[in-house]
Amino acid sequence: MIEPSSPAALNTAEHKPLLFGRYEILSELGRGTSGVVYKARDPKLDRLVAMKILRPELASLEESGVELKQRFHQEAVAAGRLTHPAIVAVHDVGEAEGRPFLVMEYIEGGTLADLLVGGRPLPLADAAGIVAQVCGALDYAHRHGVVHRDIKPRNILVGQLGVTKVTDFGTARILGASHTQTGTMLGTPAYMSPEMVRGQAVDPRSDLFSVGVVLYETLTGVNPFNATDLAAVLYRIVNTNPPPLRHHNPLLLPALEGVVRRALAKEPEARYATATDLADALRGATGGPQRTRLLSVLREAVGSQWRTRLLAHPGRGGRRDVPPGCRRWRVGGLGARAGRSSGPGFSGRQA
Repeated sequence: MIEPSSPAALNTAEHKPLLFGRYEILSELGRGTSGVVYKARDPKLDRLVAMKILRPELASLEESGVELKQRFHQEAVAAGRLTHPAIVAVHDVGEAEGRPFLVMEYIEGGTLADLLVGGRPLPLADAAGIVAQVCGALDYAHRHGVVHRDIKPRNILVGQLGVTKVTDFGTARILGASHTQTGTMLGTPAYMSPEMVRGQAVDPRSDLFSVGVVLYETLTGVNPFNATDLAAVLYRIVNTNPPPLRHHNPLLLPALEGVVRRALAKEPEARYATATDLADALRGATGGPQRTRLLSVLREAVGSQWRTRLLAHPGRGGRRDVPPGCRRWRVGGLGARAGRSSGPGFSGRQA
């Protein structure tokens, strides 16, 4: 239900389009602690957009209102310098009725948080596909000097066919920017890195810890550090290791445990060096067993073919009589071929 005080208070009597700035508000998509996101239409370009507007009760506050307006501007600057298929593009930034707004590309679908409602884990291929795309977005952002600092399921959009995009750079740190403060706790507590909890300076490896939390949750349906109160959440992040993945889901591949454990290392130096390294490790942990199974199936098929030929022609087992197709299926060649054909096995489709 769209609140009457918002710019999306529809005039049901006249059914006139409701404008905020030049944009026509259509419906509410969701809301966070600082802003409300609406589905809107840009009449100038005749396209759908997502419009994030500072909440009215916050815009009226003097000190925090100024800070939040700066956050909106910082989000526009951070996201505006990034152009990547897995990062939501920012089209416009402005202010209307005393409230700042961001205009972003509209993604048909929902958030990863929507897919995890009720503690449902995702199928392995879907979870790995989504997280791999997030890693791709973060690797690009990190190489361009931007640390997101608030990676969580609600900031990961999952569209049609599993296309995944990272959004909400409102707490991003632009590396090298003189205005960035250290020692400030920003982000969502259950997904923070230990160094963020301690109020220390962060670098890209902080985002990788958050990705590790998201990966754990997509595979098990459980946030590894969630607790009944904030103090307990923060204590767990800094001091305790979560239960093994297979404690929640015994069917998960053992190789995944090492990937998640390294991503969730308490010290940044013990984590993966880059988001690409994390994605590669995840692909290896999920793709290896598939290649092994394919290798076994092909070996059995070729072996069965060769045994049938020998039974049909006894005494013709010499090397010269090996069927032409069998030589290329020797173990070395088969492994290479299987690796190319199976790949990591990520469908990335929506659950």
